[in-house]
Amino acid sequence: MTFNAGKGLVPFVVEMGEGYKDISANMLVRRLASADQTGGEFGLIEMSGVRGISAGAHRHGNEAESFYMLEGEIRVFVEDLETVTRPGDFLYIPRGARHKFSIESSHARFLCLITPGGFEDFFTAMGKPTSDAYPPNPPFPPFIPPDNLGDIVERFNWHPVADW
Repeated sequence: MTFNAGKGLVPFVVEMGEGYKDISANMLVRRLASADQTGGEFGLIEMSGVRGISAGAHRHGNEAESFYMLEGEIRVFVEDLETVTRPGDFLYIPRGARHKFSIESSHARFLCLITPGGFEDFFTAMGKPTSDAYPPNPPFPPFIPPDNLGDIVERFNWHPVADW
């Protein structure tokens, strides 16, 4: 018997090391599940990077995020919460909450669950495809925003937060 959820959805497997990959904000972002594959229910990405990599303060207008730490340590700020997450830790970031993080260990790797799905495409829009198995190491090239940065930010309802 073949399963079909009525939306053309079918079970799938992404094996170790497989999945579409981008280098975005000097992090390796590996797509494990996309909104297209899950009927929009969620997106799941694996993010990895080295000490000093950070995501500046921002909000998402449409999605909640959850982090599950696999390796290393990241310091995360969500509204008034500040925590260092370690392997096995789980962190939930509600939709609209301001947040930022920085990698504090020599290397970190974590899963990022995005609900509803779709924001995983932000990293593709902001990054560049890669076949690399590991994130880049310093020195990092300067970030050159895409020509369509304003369109990307608007399309994904992503808002930088100043003065935090």
